[in-house]
Amino acid sequence: MKKFSALIVLVVLAALAVAPLALAKGPAEGGKSKGKAKFELNAVVVSTDVAANTITVKVTSGNKAVKAYRGKEITLSIAADAKIQDATGEKCASTTLSAFVAGAKVHIGGTVQAKKDSPVVFVAKKLILKALPAAETAQ
Repeated sequence: MKKFSALIVLVVLAALAVAPLALAKGPAEGGKSKGKAKFELNAVVVSTDVAANTITVKVTSGNKAVKAYRGKEITLSIAADAKIQDATGEKCASTTLSAFVAGAKVHIGGTVQAKKDSPVVFVAKKLILKALPAAETAQ
């Protein structure tokens, strides 16, 4: 009986020692932060609407939050405080949404806002222009 009690105490102590480590890990990829799931994706620009502050892209890859949208077109709202950068040159520089032309390769990060009985809304907080479309040759 003493061995069994000692074993139980050891198991409980081990569980108590591991629990804080599991909680300290933070949100996982595609996890939640302040009630909103974060997303990161790579895509090709389909179109932009500067007036509506939106961008439509075809998702090529991304984290768990956008896995269901790979190969599909989605429209993202752009946050007012979004960082928009051009990384096509030697140095990364600030730019505007109008630089994101159809066919350009982009990396976008932000939050997913999903409410019951409402469509999913992707809000872009970071947009990076990775590569412009290849110039078409004259025939």
